[in-house]
Amino acid sequence: MRRSSPPTVLVTGGGGFLGGAIAVAVANAGMSTHVTCRTSPPPRRLPAHRVEVDDFDQITRLVGEVDPDIVINAIGGPHRPFTPAQRSDSWRDSPVATSALLEACRGREIRFIHLASSHEYTPSLTPHDEASPTDPVSLRGVASLAATGAVRLWATDTGAPTVILRPFSVYGPGEPGDRVIPAVLRAAMSQVPFRTTSAHCYRDFVFVEDIAAAVVAACNETVTGEFNLGSGVGTSVSQLVAVAEFVTGRTITVLEGEFEPRPWDRDFWVADPARALAELGWKAETSLIDGLRRSLP
Repeated sequence: MRRSSPPTVLVTGGGGFLGGAIAVAVANAGMSTHVTCRTSPPPRRLPAHRVEVDDFDQITRLVGEVDPDIVINAIGGPHRPFTPAQRSDSWRDSPVATSALLEACRGREIRFIHLASSHEYTPSLTPHDEASPTDPVSLRGVASLAATGAVRLWATDTGAPTVILRPFSVYGPGEPGDRVIPAVLRAAMSQVPFRTTSAHCYRDFVFVEDIAAAVVAACNETVTGEFNLGSGVGTSVSQLVAVAEFVTGRTITVLEGEFEPRPWDRDFWVADPARALAELGWKAETSLIDGLRRSLP
């Protein structure tokens, strides 16, 4: 495989919460980094390209101009698609945009790294490894699995070195405010009640910079395959509240059962990260206490 020195990397979705962190980590690792952004500004004034990534002609021109050694696909649809427009965007920003990007890369010597979703897995009361069944119960999971299927087929067709990464519950600075950790921290700092479906759902929280470090590890030309990215530890909502109280020194009023369970809510949602440790040399390093401190508004 050709390799410029340093390698040139294109990060799609580089203006987003996860994509922005990935772009910064890749740039910090010494790689020449370009990002696509739809509306948000790029991190650290990296070279930014405002394109509609589901537009085949636009993304093909961009790939030709940047001529990347590595493409990191970090674009995804809305985290919680409620409205008809958001549901449509889930398809456009996941399988449709991914397919356009893959075709733009076809015939080029490119390492492709795809950020998938743990929502692709069937709900389970045991940790998910990479062989766990995939029968998603939410639109986000179904759309993500369709994009992952396109990546797998493209990798088989082209023989290009490909890595698929599935982060679990990613959190950190810049996370959208409607997610659980920003909501818990906001409740502590503003002294407003924290409303939740259940205080006994277990999630695998992993700090955004740890996920970005896994992507940097996946840039290594010897790595291919699929990897779950998580801490391997389940934290209940009530435990999360306790940690947030410790970090902020404030008491949080929890109103449980304020919402009906949503399609993406699961009683237990935890990764088995053994393969990532064995083959990527990666593990989640940031404790929940440190991560919450660094996420304070």
